[in-house]
Amino acid sequence: MTDLQWHKFLEIGVDFIDEDHKKLLNIMVDTKAAIEEGDNNKCIVLLTSLLKEAREHFDREEQYLTEVKYPSLNEHKKCHKDLLIKADTTKRVCEGIETKHELKKCFEGMTEFLIDDILRGDIRFKSYLEYHGYIDK
Repeated sequence: MTDLQWHKFLEIGVDFIDEDHKKLLNIMVDTKAAIEEGDNNKCIVLLTSLLKEAREHFDREEQYLTEVKYPSLNEHKKCHKDLLIKADTTKRVCEGIETKHELKKCFEGMTEFLIDDILRGDIRFKSYLEYHGYIDK
């Protein structure tokens, strides 16, 4: 399974966004541990928590991007919506899984969710924030 560690290059430079990302990553680490232990019920609880935290994170992030007048906000909101649909679908699949092997595959799908948000979505607005002086380089 994917090794989940926080790396400096993942930082956006906005404290609450980086803290949210770390929190999401920690939930993924706990989920990975639950899968390794074969605890399907705990896994589902954690994935539910991940979705809740992600929704709250997306709301905070979108509000912030509105305040800083990020020009690609509508595209970013669409990305968030698509990610939540993908993650929710993956969670529902996980709820019907019985074996550890299948849970590992499902977990990989949820890991993509986190990577898509940080690397493919948020890195795009990082340069905008740096250019306009909202964060230090």
